[in-house]
Amino acid sequence: SCPQAVVVVPDGLFARVSLGLRVFTPLWALAALLVHVVTALIHFAIYFPLRLPLKADFSDKASVAGRAKFAFLLAWRYLLMRTLSVIRVEAGGHHMHLTEPDKTVEAASEWLADTSSRCGKQ
Repeated sequence: SCPQAVVVVPDGLFARVSLGLRVFTPLWALAALLVHVVTALIHFAIYFPLRLPLKADFSDKASVAGRAKFAFLLAWRYLLMRTLSVIRVEAGGHHMHLTEPDKTVEAASEWLADTSSRCGKQ
C-alpha cells in the first residue's frame, strides 16, 4: 500500500516502447501484451531451431520482438502496481532530473502533497 510514482516524459526512455500510445495507460498495457505475443510467436518460429532466446531490450539496436518483450514486462509491472501514480511532464528527456530540475521538483512536490493529504498525513 506504499504510494509509488513514475515520471514520464514523451521524449524520454519510454518513448522507445510506447507503441505510439501514452505509456502507463490500460490501452498501452493491452497493446504491449498483444504486440509481445505476436512478435514472440514470430521470433520462436524463426529462432527456436537455433535455440536463440528472446531477450527484453529497448536499446537502439534492439529487435522489434525485444522491444515488445520489454514493453510487455513494463506493462505487466504497471498493472500490478495498485498504488502507482503516473506523473506526466511535457519534456525533459531521459535525465529529466538533470535537464529540467525545476519541473522535476514541481511535479514531485505536487505528488507528495497530494499523496500526504490522501494518506491523512501533513
